[in-house]
Amino acid sequence: MNCKLNLRSKSNKSISIKGWICRAASGILLFSVALAASSCLSIFGINGEEGSDVPSMEKMQNTFRGIADKVVPVVVSIQVNDIIGGENPWEYFFQDPEDDKGNPGNRDFERSGMGSGIIVERREGKYFVLTNFHVIKGGKEIIIICSDQREYTAQIVGSDERRDIALLSIETGDELPLASMGDSDKLKVGDWVIAVGNPYGWQSSVTSGIVSALDRRLDRNASISNINDFIQTDAGINPGNSGGALVNLKGEIIGINTWITSPTGGSIGIGFAIPINNAKKLVNDFITIGKVQYGWLGVSINRSISQDAEKELKIYRVKGAFVNFIIKDSPAQRGGILPGDLITSINGKQVLDEGHFIQMIGNIPAGIPVEFTIIRLGEKTKITFALDVRPSETAVTNMANNSWPGFITLPLSKEVRDRYKIAAQENGIVVISVEKNTPAFHAGLHTGDLIKTINGKAVINMIDYFGALNGPAGTDKKDLAMEILRGGSAETITIPR
Repeated sequence: MNCKLNLRSKSNKSISIKGWICRAASGILLFSVALAASSCLSIFGINGEEGSDVPSMEKMQNTFRGIADKVVPVVVSIQVNDIIGGENPWEYFFQDPEDDKGNPGNRDFERSGMGSGIIVERREGKYFVLTNFHVIKGGKEIIIICSDQREYTAQIVGSDERRDIALLSIETGDELPLASMGDSDKLKVGDWVIAVGNPYGWQSSVTSGIVSALDRRLDRNASISNINDFIQTDAGINPGNSGGALVNLKGEIIGINTWITSPTGGSIGIGFAIPINNAKKLVNDFITIGKVQYGWLGVSINRSISQDAEKELKIYRVKGAFVNFIIKDSPAQRGGILPGDLITSINGKQVLDEGHFIQMIGNIPAGIPVEFTIIRLGEKTKITFALDVRPSETAVTNMANNSWPGFITLPLSKEVRDRYKIAAQENGIVVISVEKNTPAFHAGLHTGDLIKTINGKAVINMIDYFGALNGPAGTDKKDLAMEILRGGSAETITIPR
C-alpha cells in the first residue's frame, strides 16, 4: 500500500512530503557536487578569485591532455582469435548446414576477444607488448592494433597465469613509441591516476580517478588465480581495458589494468591494476629465458588451526604463515623449516598472511640466502638458507604425495569432543584431516582418530604433538609409531618418514 502525506502551507497549496524530500535531496546533491568541484579545483591551484579560474582550469586540462598525448600511442588494442569446435552457437537461431562428414550442427568456428596492451620495450628489431594472460589465453591468432590503426601479427614470448601477465612480440621496421615505466612503490592513496585502454572495443579511451587503496590481495579461495597485490582505483575500467595502462601524472606506467568488481559487469568505480613493479622482472625473464622463474620453498601453508591450538603454540593473533606440511627433500626440509612453525618475517619484512607469504617467496630469486624468522613451540628463532627454482605446476602437484606429516590435528576443546564423540576423560589430540596419497593416508590414519602417544611420548597438547613429531630441532628421523583411539578401541599406527 502506498501512503502519501500532504501538508498545507499558508497559501493553502498542497505540498507532497515525497516532493519536498526530492527537492531537499537535489539541493544537497548539487551542494555536494559544487563542494567536490571546489576541492578538486583547489588541488590544481584554482582559488576562486575573480579572473583566476580560467587559466588554472586550462592548466589542469593541459596536464591531462599531455598525459593522453604521451600514453595513448603506447597503448594498443589486442584482438585474439581462436578456432574452437563444437555446436555452432548460431544453430539456435539459424539452421546450420552439414559439415563435410554429414554431421549437422558440429563444426569449427572462430571466436574473437578484445583487450589492451602496452608497448614496453624494443630489443633487436622486436617490440614487446605487455598485457594480461587472460587476454591472450587460448588465442591462435593475436593481432596488435596501434592507436593510428597500424596492425601487426604478434607472437607470445612468455606468460604467467599465476600473476596474470603475458608478453607479446612484434617484428617491424616501423618506429613505434615506448612507454615510460614508473615506480609503483611510490604510489600513495589519493594520488591521481589515468586509465588508458579499449573498453568494449572503444579504442584509446582515457578515464581518470585516484588511487583508492593499495596492497589489495585476493582471498586464497577466490576463483581468480593470482598472487599479485593490486592497486585499487575508481578510474573507469571496463571489459576490454584489461592489459591497458594505469599511469601517474607524469604519464609513467604504474599499473596494468586487470579486473573489476561489479554486479553488472560494467565499471562502478572499483577497479584493480597490477603494480608495474610486479611485472618488471617478468618482462626481463620472458625476453631472456622465455619463462618466469619463481623461488620455491616446499611447504604447505594454511592457518586452519583453532584459536585453542594457536594459544597453546603461543601464536594467537600473531601475523604470519603457518606451516602445516613440508615437502620431503625440499629447500624447506633441508633448510630446517618444520611442521608447526609460524613464519613471521622474511629478510626482516613482516609476513601479513598466507597470500602475502606466497607473493614474497615468488619474488625471491633461487640460490640467494634468505633469512626466515619463525616461532616454533612458542620460541622465536631465525634460520637462513636458499630457495630452489620452482618446478612446473604438474611437478609441484605430484610432490604433494610427499607431504610430511600429511595430516592436521587440533586440541580437545568441547566443540571438538562433541564433533568426534570423544569422552571427557580421554586426553590427546584429534586428527581432523588426512591428505590423500601421503604416508599418513597409506598407513591408515583416519579423520577423528585420537592420538595418545608418539614414539612412546604422551601427547596432551599441540606443544607435545609438534615436539614429538619433529624431535629436538627436527633431528628425529625415526618412523612415527602412534597409539591412537578409534571408536573406543586402541590401535597402533606406524607412519614411515
